[in-house]
Amino acid sequence: MKTLLLDIENSPEEVRVYDPARIKYIGAGNLIKPGEILCFSAKWLGRPKIFFHSVHEDGRFLMLNRAWDLLDEADVVMTYYGRRHDIPVLNRELLLEGQPPPSPYKQIDLYYVVRQQFGFPFKSLDYVSHQLGLKGKTMKLDMPFLVACMEGDEQAWRKMEKYNKQDVRLLEELYEFLQPWVKGHPSHGAHEGADCCPKCGSFALERRGYSLTAQGKYQRFRCQKCQGWSRSSKRIEGTQIVEAA
Repeated sequence: MKTLLLDIENSPEEVRVYDPARIKYIGAGNLIKPGEILCFSAKWLGRPKIFFHSVHEDGRFLMLNRAWDLLDEADVVMTYYGRRHDIPVLNRELLLEGQPPPSPYKQIDLYYVVRQQFGFPFKSLDYVSHQLGLKGKTMKLDMPFLVACMEGDEQAWRKMEKYNKQDVRLLEELYEFLQPWVKGHPSHGAHEGADCCPKCGSFALERRGYSLTAQGKYQRFRCQKCQGWSRSSKRIEGTQIVEAA
């Protein structure tokens, strides 16, 4: 199962407004230029190479083609807040470029794993990573830095590449902590046609009690590699009669 880790960086929208401190709504007529993808970094889970493509070095057309190729090859795409940002923004850019959809893939969004499973007071990638003893982000993005990239500043772009690649590295490091906590993880077993841990693909499974549902009883397993829980799809015993909804 090929898992692609992905992070995009995009430019801000340019708008015309009166009295910015009092603005609550900005209409489409105020928009001068919508935000666009400036660059993206990606890597295959478990492999060392990190891809980086940008409008600065590759141009918009080639950058988006490279993104499409990677998405088309992936079985799973992993992001941080990518369900609401990275993937929809990238899909919009591909649509505007006339590209068809890449082949279907599953998504793992670690932001929602953090939000649903843990009570961290802040949910940012940087904060959660530091809490787990990881290095975190190397710098902060601010508006002057983004403007410098948009204007083609070479030094700013070198920093942007470093920043973008670090986000992808950090995503992979964080996944090592969160992997057993991911609910609905795309199944290695289903993809590979084998009775293995659905989260990591390991065959080191130990029987640990039973999972009970309204219909029956199922064997429960714990993975000795990733410590994730799973259960058999074959019912041991049960009933056909359940309480009406």
